[in-house]
Amino acid sequence: MVTTQSFRLIGKRKPDFKDIICGQIDGENVVFWEDIEQVFPGVKYITNGNTVISMMRDSNRKRITPQCIKYYPGIVLGVVLSTTVNDSPLEPPVGAPAVSRTEGIWILKLCRGWSLHLHRGFKHDLEPHPTDTS
Repeated sequence: MVTTQSFRLIGKRKPDFKDIICGQIDGENVVFWEDIEQVFPGVKYITNGNTVISMMRDSNRKRITPQCIKYYPGIVLGVVLSTTVNDSPLEPPVGAPAVSRTEGIWILKLCRGWSLHLHRGFKHDLEPHPTDTS
């Protein structure tokens, strides 16, 4: 029987669960970091609830090579990605204001028809959002 570790991407509106096959080091089930990166490009770190999972270490406190994390049976671990992957912004967390990007300008939709336009060089404008009629 194959042992797998379940993961889900943190911040996605719709949960997307992935199972990754575990390997073994010294008889202990582990998940290799390279396998996590293959399934979740741009992975920054892994969580178990609010706890960040550390890479496994040897008795001298050096990271094991190849890098891996401990297997957590019956637990779905969270995957946190870097802020961008291939220069494309990731989906905002659930409940975050809508964000769009136009010609190097980030547009953050605020409440009541207003939006904040963030330009390069820290210039910003607050103006009514053209798609909102309220």
